[in-house]
Amino acid sequence: MDLIGLLNLGSLIFGLIVWVFPGINLSKYEKPNNRNWFAFTVISVSACTISLYFQIYSTYTIKLNVVTLIVYRNRTVK
Repeated sequence: MDLIGLLNLGSLIFGLIVWVFPGINLSKYEKPNNRNWFAFTVISVSACTISLYFQIYSTYTIKLNVVTLIVYRNRTVK
């Protein structure tokens, strides 16, 4: 699997974590001994940051490849 595929897979996995942990927090809201709410929130925000980073890095890599293709296209046509 190439780098872009791994970045997309990682973004998907972290994106799922972003949705799951707040759901767990909300489902445990009524319970008096929910001490992990802060940790779940930090994990969710961290996973969101990592997921967005993977998407931004993936897009940056694609843009870099497009620029390289445009630069070398003129060289191979001649």
